[in-house]
Amino acid sequence: MNFDMGKLRFFLGNYQFFSLLLFYLYSQAFISSSFTNSLIERPTCSHNESQALLQFKQTLFFDCNASFLCNPNYGIAAFLKTDSWKEDTDCCSWEGVTCDSDTGRVIGLDLSCSWLCGTIPSNSSLFFLQHLKRLNLAFNNFRQSNISAKFGQFPNLTHLNLSNSFSSGQVPSEISHLSKLVSLDLSRFSLPFPSDQEPFNELKLETTTLKRLALNFSRVKELFLDGIDMCSVDHGYLMNLSSSLTSLSLVDCGLNGTISDRIFRFPNLKLLKLGKNPELVVYLPKSNGTSTLEILDLKQTVLVGDLSGSIRGLKSLKSLNLASCDLNGSIPTSLANLSQLVVLELPDNNFSGWIPASFANLTELQHLDLSYNGLEGTIPPFANGLSN
Repeated sequence: MNFDMGKLRFFLGNYQFFSLLLFYLYSQAFISSSFTNSLIERPTCSHNESQALLQFKQTLFFDCNASFLCNPNYGIAAFLKTDSWKEDTDCCSWEGVTCDSDTGRVIGLDLSCSWLCGTIPSNSSLFFLQHLKRLNLAFNNFRQSNISAKFGQFPNLTHLNLSNSFSSGQVPSEISHLSKLVSLDLSRFSLPFPSDQEPFNELKLETTTLKRLALNFSRVKELFLDGIDMCSVDHGYLMNLSSSLTSLSLVDCGLNGTISDRIFRFPNLKLLKLGKNPELVVYLPKSNGTSTLEILDLKQTVLVGDLSGSIRGLKSLKSLNLASCDLNGSIPTSLANLSQLVVLELPDNNFSGWIPASFANLTELQHLDLSYNGLEGTIPPFANGLSN
């Protein structure tokens, strides 16, 4: 068979040309499609929600002292977030506002550390934002006003944070209506007050409200109620909280009576803080307690049970605080089994004897406090090996 080399070269040349042409056309079509898609405008904030936000802004005034608890040294800087809220601009671009990418509805509002001062009455335009999923008003000053029952009327809310916003009165039972809630933070710090100022009024939680919270919060994972007056609460209802609970913090709540070791048996619990409740008797878990706990704070409580055996089962602990628990005897050597410990606080107890040599296993330790005990002997040589 004879080949015409000229025709062959012509064919190959045309083949390469058409291949390049097809590739070029395909790439141009792809670029054009991408460019067209980029021109499709995302939905903008609805006029009604924009106006509701602007009205909410106008009902408050701004005081740079209102967010004095926000400390930039801890990554929490206060600034006037609502300064970017302007008429005739898309509220989805405003600081602290998050919109749904498909509908343009306002689904998130984060005004924490925003220098807000004033009150939020039940007729506030804030409650017009019925599509909210996340609401954070922490670290502002709401001037000891009551938490409105209307906060319980956001049907889609999953996260609510009103911590350290200086509210007072009763925690409204309507909060329990937030059946989709995953995280609730109403905590408040205990602060010293200058002699020329009246102390802030307490925020209180009644048994009926706790009962409803435990019944209706079927999805709750985080519950932070530090500093809330719960002295009259039957905390037995805590055992009815969702098994999905990962964090429970009830520091300085005036809790009293006894709390069962069942509190340690939530299968997903990682943080448990019951500290600064000096009249609360805590029954320690058996050695088969939850292994998921990472942070345990029982300072200034009354502990009942075998401390050494309880500790042995909590192998995931990274932080343990048993300060001022009137513990005595030798420091439990089983602490050395907690190889992931970063923080260990055992001050102001009645421990005696030497620091266990087995502490050399705690190589992740960054903070160790054994002060105000009856320890003796020398600082063990292994301390040089605790490089963190």
